Amino acid sequence: ARMNNIALESARIWYETDPRSARAAQVLAGLLLGAGQLEDAYPHLRSMLAAPGANPAETFLQLARSLANVRDKAAGLQLMQRLGADHAALPQAHLAIAQAAIAAEREDIAFEEVRKAQALRPDWEAAVLFEAQILQKKSNLDAINRLARHLERYPNSRDIRMNYARALVTEQRFAEARAEFQKLLADYPTNTEVIYAVALLALQSNELAVAETNLRRLLELDYRDKNGVRMYLGQIAEEQSKFSDALRRYDEVEAGEQRLPAQIRYAQVLAKQ
Repeated sequence: ARMNNIALESARIWYETDPRSARAAQVLAGLLLGAGQLEDAYPHLRSMLAAPGANPAETFLQLARSLANVRDKAAGLQLMQRLGADHAALPQAHLAIAQAAIAAEREDIAFEEVRKAQALRPDWEAAVLFEAQILQKKSNLDAINRLARHLERYPNSRDIRMNYARALVTEQRFAEARAEFQKLLADYPTNTEVIYAVALLALQSNELAVAETNLRRLLELDYRDKNGVRMYLGQIAEEQSKFSDALRRYDEVEAGEQRLPAQIRYAQVLAKQ
């Protein structure tokens, strides 16, 4: 009911009544964070992380998401640093501190912490991607080089290769990007995200046949946005003056946000004819 004060008071009573309840501590800590009472939340969070059977790695990642809504970003960073001090051997703790540091505009701390995470777990893609995102704010080339270095050491890193290929597209290095996407297709022939990315790259490069082939594959697979695929196929057919195919694709677009644009395109194709 968004009655936050009553919720917080009830959570305190719950925790005082049953101080051994991990769920009570979790709810109370979450409400304290939401209320911006970080100092009060600290002992509960610290207990949660140290509790028997706890999963501190997952807890740190959840905390990073929770702190994104805290107004005082500097206080959020300080809280995360205090909590992370007890878990210096945990890469997730360092990544969480790095994320809090970026929110607090402390890029120096973010770089230091994300690299500590990588030192503890060199193959961890999430840490490398986060570092690349920081680098990309200043230089897309530096981000590309960082991803390339990781791929030299860990060539099977799917998410890294995907982001590397996309960064190459941003730099209009289409031939290099195509080679990366082809590697991904060879390794993950039924991965819809990879197939979709290859199709969009082909569209950007005006390789309509390649784009059409991959888009058609998505219709055969369990892809979430088939209406979007049909729209692209209609546009490709329209570009090639295959008006009957374009009309068929636009007509196949089902109810949803793409339906009205598809009907408009349908009408425009009729006008062209």
